[in-house]
Formats: sequence, C-alpha cells, structure tokens
Amino acid sequence: MIGMSQREPFEVPADAPVVIHRQGRSGRPCVAVIVEAVPDDSDPELALRRWRLRLGGWMTRAGAAEFLGLSVQRVDQLRREGRLVSRQIGDVTAIDAASVNEEWRNREEPSGA
Repeated sequence: MIGMSQREPFEVPADAPVVIHRQGRSGRPCVAVIVEAVPDDSDPELALRRWRLRLGGWMTRAGAAEFLGLSVQRVDQLRREGRLVSRQIGDVTAIDAASVNEEWRNREEPSGA
C-alpha cells in the first residue's frame, strides 16, 4: 500500500502527448502530460477521480460517498471506525483520498480472499 506521504512512481514515455494547461483565468501556463486518454464511452469525471485517488490528496465527505457508492452518513461511520482518515480544513471535513482508495480496494476484493 502507498501511504499518504509516499507517491506511486509513474514513468512517462518519451512520446507521451503533452498540452499547455492554465489553471484558472490568471494562472501560469504549465506543461501537462497526458497519462491516460478517456475512452468515448466512459465518464471523464470518474476517470479523473480515480487518478486523483492514485495520486493522493483530500476529498469532501460527499465526494468520498459518491466514489464509494455510500451515503454521507456511512462515510461518517467509516471515519468513526477509523477506516477513513479525515481532518477539518476550515469548515470542511476533508477525507484522505488514500484511505478512500484503500476502502474501495477492500470492497472490490472477493469475500474469503
């Protein structure tokens, strides 16, 4: 398992497509490497959420609930049980994306494995 402080290593092929990306209207332009093209028949938002989970970070309780297919109340219960890591950022309860990813992987494993 990759911890919160460790990042999964990625190799970028020399011929990887790149784009110039600007974060917001006044943000500095930067080079973005395209690591995965989203197929026409899939949901680009789901693909983005999966990549954010792989890269780490924080998400809202609602975002964690939507990704896991659970209610926000169930996410709160998982937090109390220690299965999801969270912290307060201002008025928002942020859920650690790595812990959401781990919970998702545990739910995907067949029973008795």
